[in-house]
Amino acid sequence: MLSQYAGQMSYFLGRPPIWQNAGYAIVLGFGLILCFLLLALLAFERRGPAKGDDTSEYFNTAGRSVKTGLTAAVICAQWTWTQDLTTSSSTAWLYGVSGPFWTAAGATIQVLLFSIVAVEIKRKARNAHTVCEMVQVRWGGTAHKSFLFFCLLTNLISTACLLLTAAVLLNQLTGMDVWLTSFLIPWTVVLYLALGGLRAKFLADWVHVVVMFIILIIFIWTVYVKTLGTDLIWNGLQTVANYTPDQCRSAFFSAPSSFYSPGTYACGPVAGNSNGSFLTMLSSNGTIFGILQIFSNFGTIFVDQAYWQSAIAAQPQSGGRGFFWGALAAFSIPFALGSSLGLAATALQLPINSTEVSNGLVAPAMAYHLLGNSGIVLFGIMVFMAVTSGVSGEILALSSLFTYDIYKAYFRPHASGKDILFVSRAAVLFFGLSVGALACILNAFGCTAGWLYSLMGIIIGSSVIPLWNLVMWKDANGPGAVAGSWLGMAMAIGTWLLVAAGKYGTVSVATLGSVEAMLAGNIMALLSGGLIHGWLSLMAPQDYDFRSMNEIRLLEDDLRGLNPVDFEGPALTKNLLWTAKCASLMVLTLVILWPVWALPALVFDSSYFSFWIFISLAWGFAAAFFVTAVPLEEYALYQTVVAPFLFSVTRLVIFAPDEHFNEEFEVTMGEQDSQVDDMGVIIGMEADLDMKEAPPRRSGASRQRGFDPLSCLWFCPPRSPKSAGAVAARPY
Repeated sequence: MLSQYAGQMSYFLGRPPIWQNAGYAIVLGFGLILCFLLLALLAFERRGPAKGDDTSEYFNTAGRSVKTGLTAAVICAQWTWTQDLTTSSSTAWLYGVSGPFWTAAGATIQVLLFSIVAVEIKRKARNAHTVCEMVQVRWGGTAHKSFLFFCLLTNLISTACLLLTAAVLLNQLTGMDVWLTSFLIPWTVVLYLALGGLRAKFLADWVHVVVMFIILIIFIWTVYVKTLGTDLIWNGLQTVANYTPDQCRSAFFSAPSSFYSPGTYACGPVAGNSNGSFLTMLSSNGTIFGILQIFSNFGTIFVDQAYWQSAIAAQPQSGGRGFFWGALAAFSIPFALGSSLGLAATALQLPINSTEVSNGLVAPAMAYHLLGNSGIVLFGIMVFMAVTSGVSGEILALSSLFTYDIYKAYFRPHASGKDILFVSRAAVLFFGLSVGALACILNAFGCTAGWLYSLMGIIIGSSVIPLWNLVMWKDANGPGAVAGSWLGMAMAIGTWLLVAAGKYGTVSVATLGSVEAMLAGNIMALLSGGLIHGWLSLMAPQDYDFRSMNEIRLLEDDLRGLNPVDFEGPALTKNLLWTAKCASLMVLTLVILWPVWALPALVFDSSYFSFWIFISLAWGFAAAFFVTAVPLEEYALYQTVVAPFLFSVTRLVIFAPDEHFNEEFEVTMGEQDSQVDDMGVIIGMEADLDMKEAPPRRSGASRQRGFDPLSCLWFCPPRSPKSAGAVAARPY
């Protein structure tokens, strides 16, 4: 142990390391800044060249035109939960190098497999708005009500887990009130979500994920390049694992006696690991944790409307690829963060006790050790970025389920597009303003986010395979899906209770939260639901042709993202094959090939450990570059953010002071080399802008009339004195 911590029984000593005001500054300051930024971007989008009418279709589907890079950034932001940020370092403290790997891999394969579903949604349900809408069209009202229950339950529990984890962690780091924080976090996103819908959420997610990767790079660079390095951490992990009980008692000593007890601090051999080392993938407890991660995370993806909604919003060729690359980007954050902050905290033997580990304080402790108060602030910002991305997705998912599957399905079947838009916005406001109450209620009952998260897999896991079959298997029938979901849930809950009672002799919150009970319940839920549905479907196959699912009615004449050309030919089939091959290969790699490849090394030597860390850091840097640069390169953000911003600013700066600027222009569009790209923007078209004589503008109001040349000003140099050059945007 470092001498500066001698005699210290815990790292934070039960006190928040920074002031409470810093926590409120993070939540309210960053929340309001991002809120106003998104509102400004939405205003620019409406005024600029890429503007479009507000419709319920656009509000809930983002025009079904989101490209691969932005889809990947959204999935990465949405699937990076606060729990992943803390668990990756906590499992490094518990299991060594296997902990961060299984934290990341166990939460990645579900998104990889869902990428296949994302392609099938575009092939078989291009007009859909929600997953339950697809269930109703294919399997009828009974199945619709059943899966609506499971989907709503998933969104509510996910929201509670997200808020509870972040609120409790910010309370421990800054002293913020847990109840107040649970309400403040969703309040910071509700305004721009209510105005901009899914498109606003996607723009916010890109900002969130860029900020998270910037902070991740600061942490891993500080650990492995600036201060410590792989050799020092390798030596530290070896030394800590080789401590004898007497050496541990001596290290954790405060006169007149030692306060060390086995399992309380990172000291001595690791139970269940090869040679008791932190430097091995051969870890029985780490592997069991990885299996629990895999089974418990399936429901959070497949039964969550937020991910179906992201797939619906993608372009036909972008859904599967976006989910695939987003999954790989999301893998990098817990893997790199835990392999840096978690392993470094263990190697330096910071006085982090088991209570602080269970509270997720390993990563913040190491951040504080390296960077002081700045480290806590950076980690707090990272937590806030992660929780707001997840919560905003859940709020919109709840809104869409309420609007399409409750209001429209059962109360007003003939609702117009304007009705749906109004109800969608009202639902966003309602859920955004009130959802914090659920987290407060669960916190009052003593439920922890980790316990609740594993329980969610037991409750909803039986619906995973039926929903996979919804778009993947033509013979899957509705009665089998309903029976599989409900019977599977009952069997999973029964197994969960029996294992807890059988192993520990009693049923309590503690015994039900044991790894063995949670693992048994999650496995039973996933497998029983699939087996029941498969058996009943084979007995009475539906032989569904997917025609009715692909003919779901649009409420408005908004065909953005639904160009028939994009759905014709073999392109989507090729995309499905590419996605299925790549996703299957990566699942095989993460679950089997990578762990098996690491087993012959047994305990990593210094060079092998350096290579392992190099992979984690390189993956993190590559993912950061991809989710930052690719959306910009694809113009998905340029045309809706940068160009409108330049449009408005340049108009204000250049033309506002000019009181003699003539406001009427004659525009002659040449037909040569003109085309319209997939964002609806005119490119390659030449325009002659002939200035007519007109009276000078007398007021600001008069400047708003007529054609504004700024919509075609900044793209190409003029070809003649009377020409503004090639137009790359719609006239304003």
